[in-house]
Amino acid sequence: MIHSIHSHTHNILHNGLETKVSIPGPDGLLEGKMHLAENTAASIALIFPPHPMHGGTMSNKVVHTLCKTFQDKKFHTLRINFRGVGESQGTPVGGDEELEDALTALDWFIKKCEMRNRDMIPIWVAGFSFGGWIALQVAMRRPEISGFIAISPPVETYHFNMLTPCPNGLILQGVDDHIVSANVVEEFSNQLIRQKGCEVRYNSLAADHYFTNKLDVLRLYASDFIEDHI
Repeated sequence: MIHSIHSHTHNILHNGLETKVSIPGPDGLLEGKMHLAENTAASIALIFPPHPMHGGTMSNKVVHTLCKTFQDKKFHTLRINFRGVGESQGTPVGGDEELEDALTALDWFIKKCEMRNRDMIPIWVAGFSFGGWIALQVAMRRPEISGFIAISPPVETYHFNMLTPCPNGLILQGVDDHIVSANVVEEFSNQLIRQKGCEVRYNSLAADHYFTNKLDVLRLYASDFIEDHI
């Protein structure tokens, strides 16, 4: 059970790096924050929040850390609130409906970025907890995805019935996580690691579910993986 602890968020200072956007979604408009890099040909990254029915928002600290990491690597970035969260319209469900939100946001953002760059651009997806499940589902459904980062994906709670094709990816897990089992996540990661044609990296660290006091370490792992694959 994913508890309501995902309500741990903080206010982000918007210093002109991000623009508020409204994306036409399957159940109404989706609220997002978009950052466009100076280089129009930059790679793009979508970052997905935790469970919408347990306080998961795009202002979550882990989501914000991932977003900043991609921005530091000169990516275009988009983070969204799933349906029924914040100013996103619709009714939260916590399942395949939010996957529809993610895929819709992906198509919208690709089109937005292609207006600035007509060439093929590398596309990454990332997410935390429930958002990690969403990122993995998107990565394995859409062959244009170049890479993924999944933080504490709840592999015991949600089905992962699509494991191929798999792009390069990083899975990070806290060994002191009392919500998502580190052992199960590692076992799942090993299934992906054994696949040919991609590099999937699994890292565990001494952290709880929220990576309390470990966000800098999380950011370092994510930054190193992105640097190795761009």
